[in-house]
Amino acid sequence: GDVEIQGDVRIGTGHAPSGSEAFVAGRQNDAGGFRATISGGNNNTALGTNSTVGGGSGNEASGSRSTVGGGHGNSASGDSSVVGGGSRNTASGTHAAIAGGQYNEVAGDYSFTAGYADSISADADYSVLFGIGSKLTQDSTFMVDMPHVRIGNEASGYELPTTDGATGQVLATDGAGQAGWVDAANGDITGVTAGTGLTGGATAGDATIGIASDGVTTTEIADGTITNDDIDAAAAIDATKISGAMDLASTQTVTGEKTFDSLKITSTDRVLNIPACAFVPMSDSYTWDTNLSYGYLTGGTPGAWSRFQAPVQLPDGAVIDSVSATVYDGDATPGRDVNVQLLRVNVSNGGASEMAAVISLSSPGFTQLTDILAGVAVNNSHYYYHLAAYWVTSNSPLDLKLYGTIIFYHITEPLP
Repeated sequence: GDVEIQGDVRIGTGHAPSGSEAFVAGRQNDAGGFRATISGGNNNTALGTNSTVGGGSGNEASGSRSTVGGGHGNSASGDSSVVGGGSRNTASGTHAAIAGGQYNEVAGDYSFTAGYADSISADADYSVLFGIGSKLTQDSTFMVDMPHVRIGNEASGYELPTTDGATGQVLATDGAGQAGWVDAANGDITGVTAGTGLTGGATAGDATIGIASDGVTTTEIADGTITNDDIDAAAAIDATKISGAMDLASTQTVTGEKTFDSLKITSTDRVLNIPACAFVPMSDSYTWDTNLSYGYLTGGTPGAWSRFQAPVQLPDGAVIDSVSATVYDGDATPGRDVNVQLLRVNVSNGGASEMAAVISLSSPGFTQLTDILAGVAVNNSHYYYHLAAYWVTSNSPLDLKLYGTIIFYHITEPLP
């Protein structure tokens, strides 16, 4: 069956008194830290809170949450430091790590090494060292100090040099797996010949090239290379010679008849106002009323549906930003709310889809409701657009009223 042990656990002989909730096994070990663990071995010490020694002999995990996997004479004194094994290794930095080997020291925080007699100083945080008896003192450094540093496999890779080259030298391979520093090759110009439209040139010494008189013609100018900044404001260039985008600032005047494939303007915000009197009932069976003095629309028969619609005429290409409806809702009865929708109907199949919708919930009284769209462009070739407004008429018809709707949109092309 199950075995439950409460309190400290000590297995073996000669152990020192254990810390609270500690576990110790082996011989002559000291798990004095709170919740410390020594899994085996002898003469090991785990004094840090939640520290661990896996085994071996003479190892010490004194940092909080520190770990020594095993080996001999290893020390993990930094908080959350780790020594995997080996012998005589010391990890004193916070989160320092030594994979194994012998006589390695890591005092830098969040630093790592493995091998033989490598040292990372306390100033070298966030660093990695691979070497043999090497020392790293610089912060945030990846250092390889080995007599042979090879990239790739032994058959097709190459070995890097272990020392720096002289000023101006470049790294080159001998094609046999060995890279080294060599002097950069210097080129030799044997002559400079003036081409079409140019003057000058030389076969030795310094050479000067200039543009010949009338040397630049249409043939020498590549299409699209002359930009707006290259043309003086007083230049007499006809608009028919200009292609691409044309910026018509407010201080510029274009005279005569000009043809543009497309003309873009700065985005301009506009509104389409649709008052209550523009809405008509969807059925002759409805009773309804309008107040021309105050400009609102109401239902007629209490408890009956009131449904209205109004056409929406927006310029092709206009981008709808939001739809806002002004209503009055003084009826707190659930389901008796003013609903306004912006709809579009597909020209090809008659399918209708909702673009925006607002509803007057919780009887807010006189209010303006807004639904924001994600920039939907009007396409009059594919859709018809209209507004629909509907509600269940209140016992007092004047408790639900529609005053009108505003559609906010913007254009980036001139209207016809």
